[in-house]
Amino acid sequence: MSSSSWIIGLIPLLAFAIADTFFGLKTGLIAALVLALIECVWSWATFGELDQISIVSLLLILFLGLLAWKKKSPIIFKIQPSLISFFLGVWLIVSWFMDEPVFVAMVKKYAAMLPIDIRRNIQNPQYLAFISLTTLTTGIGMLMHAFVTGYAAFKLNNWWWIAIRGIGFYLFAFIAMLCARVMIN
Repeated sequence: MSSSSWIIGLIPLLAFAIADTFFGLKTGLIAALVLALIECVWSWATFGELDQISIVSLLLILFLGLLAWKKKSPIIFKIQPSLISFFLGVWLIVSWFMDEPVFVAMVKKYAAMLPIDIRRNIQNPQYLAFISLTTLTTGIGMLMHAFVTGYAAFKLNNWWWIAIRGIGFYLFAFIAMLCARVMIN
């Protein structure tokens, strides 16, 4: 998945934050849903399929959007990124404890798509140990992101929430990779 895919994934939530702030909850929810559908169409057109994260994200936006509209509470919608980070974190950690780290499986599965120098590293047990440890540390980072984003949804305004959701995701992932790097050395 390219970096533009991650940015496009933020657009429905950013649209919600802007529309909710200036035009109200209903407009924010409609904007988020429309842009989530556009994101799925873009993903399908770009990659020829919808990945599981896009499907889960769309279903959560639809379900939590309807629930937020019915209960008249933007917080219900704003917990969507927390849920995704939480489940992603749990999935990564469980895969590591089951000795089947997701990141190792992904590197092996998509090896043909990786640059040649990374493909050579796949044969190196130390490299695979680093990728394995990165699965664990990223899982922990995603759990931390889930809790911080959840806190922002309940206690902070839309702008802090979207900043923590967007920039926070990359920050926690980066710190998780740094931790794996320090731990492996």
